[in-house]
Amino acid sequence: MRYSLTCYNPDTGEKDYYKADSGSMSNSILYNEDNEPEITEHSQPVIGECMRVGTYFARTFASQDWWQTTPVEEILESYEDEESFNVKFKTRSGSYYHWKEYR
Repeated sequence: MRYSLTCYNPDTGEKDYYKADSGSMSNSILYNEDNEPEITEHSQPVIGECMRVGTYFARTFASQDWWQTTPVEEILESYEDEESFNVKFKTRSGSYYHWKEYR
């Protein structure tokens, strides 16, 4: 599977590619009361959980090769098109994201 996550402006639809990533990893992360992560691999966005999308393997010399959101607050829409399954959502920090799972 291949996934992508892109931040966007809900008023203009303009994408912010500096707040984005893509790759074979799409994990939803729920932090328990001890602040320990409970990770679900190959997940789509889930209300109350953070999303982490990117790669498990280093492809750059950066400290991370993925992008992680704050917890999902609201699922705005989900739909399928010819190339992917899509979910648009808002996070607790007020950011808007477009998540894709490519076929």
